[in-house]
Amino acid sequence: MKLSSFLPAAAVLAALSVSVASSTRKEFSVSAARRLNYKPDYWKQVCKMNARYENLRFHEEECAVYLKQRASKGVTLSVSANGTIGDEPALDDGSDSEYYGAIQIGTPGQRFLVDFDTGSSDIWIDSISCGTSSCMSHARFNESRSSTFQKDGRLWNITYGDQSSAAGRLGSDIVNVSGIAVRQTIALATSETGFADTPSDGMFGLGFNGNEVVPGVQTFMSNAIQQNKLELPVVSVYLPSQRRAKGAVGQYLFGAIDHTLYTGNLTYVPVNGTAWWQVQFDDFRFNGTSLGFNSTGIVDTGTSLIYVGDEAAKALHSLIPRAMNSVPGPVEFRLGGKDFAVPYLDIPFARVSEGSEYCVSSIQGGQNGFWIVGDSFIKNTYCVFDHSTPPRLGLAPLKY
Repeated sequence: MKLSSFLPAAAVLAALSVSVASSTRKEFSVSAARRLNYKPDYWKQVCKMNARYENLRFHEEECAVYLKQRASKGVTLSVSANGTIGDEPALDDGSDSEYYGAIQIGTPGQRFLVDFDTGSSDIWIDSISCGTSSCMSHARFNESRSSTFQKDGRLWNITYGDQSSAAGRLGSDIVNVSGIAVRQTIALATSETGFADTPSDGMFGLGFNGNEVVPGVQTFMSNAIQQNKLELPVVSVYLPSQRRAKGAVGQYLFGAIDHTLYTGNLTYVPVNGTAWWQVQFDDFRFNGTSLGFNSTGIVDTGTSLIYVGDEAAKALHSLIPRAMNSVPGPVEFRLGGKDFAVPYLDIPFARVSEGSEYCVSSIQGGQNGFWIVGDSFIKNTYCVFDHSTPPRLGLAPLKY
């Protein structure tokens, strides 16, 4: 297959089952399966990225044309509440997937499937009072059936780059994830458009306080830590490549680290931002040779691809032969003095078009100085999102 550095993209979704760890250890896990046969749509992802991160503005003219074409066809886009497309995360060439998992809200618990996303901070689901076709295609929260629901009254709203939108009011209730129950402020949508074709009912942010839609709302992780619900203040993420893992499921592990899922020792790097999991990438390498680029970057489970500076992307793709089966080695990102590899078979992302011999790259350019490192990296790296003070990110190669 031949590689093109300019992508139209692919994605597929994963379903999550929940397993409960010992409650005395204050840890719990959410494991991930996947849904296959999703059709690629690169521009959907790029236009979402432009809305998700204000500093990443590229292909804006193409996005405008794309959105106009979609609107003329009466097509609405699938989007999760963090600004990513609902079919985006955890991609793998040939078996791409987005992970979502089951939680319960209220007393008695009402079940919802949500996207777990380290790039955002809110919990967002539809309210029973939302009557749009998009809302009606998902589970909706009925506050009148929960004895523990408390009204908040504050308004919230969000609009995305594909013209999808949602709005409603905040409320408070018990959020239960695999047996760990936390009183939590949640955003309830009373109106929304553009979400009908995603199987997830909402999203579950794993980011920091201060990155929420309504200022002052505490995150689930912050509340769980303050209420002494977790053994460790961490979320450990294992999203293996389906190509390499042969069907193994992924896992979000709260309050613990599964040392059986990676090789060697964890390398910890400091988080140097207050809004996202932002770390310093010391080098960008190909086949063991430095390409001469470094940058601050965001590690984000809610993003499928890897976005680096334009010059870094050009330098990489100038060295990759058109025939991918002759690529001699991996792309590597150096953090904390250690190189973390993206194998060359994970560089091709999707076919340019159905039946084409050309594919597009999982590593793309963007504005220089603003890197976003998503699941094309994470599916090869065990990531520990450590909410200690100060926060840090732990990384180790996945064990296959």
